[in-house]
Amino acid sequence: MTFALSLWRAIRTGYDVIHVQDPWLAKMLDLLNRSGLSQPRVILAHGTEESDGDLQCFRYLQHLAPCYRDSWEARKAPGQRSFAIPNFVDTTLFRPGKRSEARTVWNLPPDALIVLSVAALKKHHKRCDYLIHEFARFQSWCGKPALLVMAGAREKQTSEIVELGSSLPKDSVLILESLDRARLPSLYQAADIFALASLHEMLPIAALEALASGLPITCNRTPVLEWVTGPAGAPQDISQAGGLAEQWQRMSDPRIRARFSSAARTHADQTFSEPVVLKQILNMYAAVMND
Repeated sequence: MTFALSLWRAIRTGYDVIHVQDPWLAKMLDLLNRSGLSQPRVILAHGTEESDGDLQCFRYLQHLAPCYRDSWEARKAPGQRSFAIPNFVDTTLFRPGKRSEARTVWNLPPDALIVLSVAALKKHHKRCDYLIHEFARFQSWCGKPALLVMAGAREKQTSEIVELGSSLPKDSVLILESLDRARLPSLYQAADIFALASLHEMLPIAALEALASGLPITCNRTPVLEWVTGPAGAPQDISQAGGLAEQWQRMSDPRIRARFSSAARTHADQTFSEPVVLKQILNMYAAVMND
């Protein structure tokens, strides 16, 4: 509330559009606009799981994927304008590199198949325990050196995740806690496959970074994750044991992995790069102003 009031005093005149991600901030500023006390029209970039009633009160709503917009059409309020525009990724920062050099930087085995996960180190939602169990299953099938690298913020459940990882054979799991974000691009470059163990995501930024880095994606099969993955993977149901391990087994073939890797970078450039997404955002602003 205090932030909204301070912001309102700064932008109530001289601005045409305010584009925010926080739903409560958007709601207060939209109310001020409707009351004639604030000039800019409010666009909510919907990246959280708000109720239908909360979302219906906005005049302009940005969804992060086409499937969200399409499913919303039947429930939106009369007169509401909705758009489908994803988050973008810096494809000049996150890009393919020399894997051997990146592995030297991280002191990773040069010949192992490396599966990378970038997510908060917890069981709830991110399902890091499932990830480790799936990797153990994959190791029993693989027949070649493999390493699971997990990078993410420390959470209350992180100690349990570390303990579970240590139960696997030596040098099977590497857990990097609260990694400096500036070092992430080279970590992606060191990996062979990206893994996401959560059953649902609104729009995972880490997956976009992995795509831009040329990594095949392994994840659950949901409409939004299938759209994010595009030609860079073949998602399947991971609600049961074996869902991720089967994807890794398929990706362990270098020829299949190379095909998905090439498609990943192209998909990132064409769908999630900054120039592509910013053009869509500017078109949305023009539509709001011409409404």
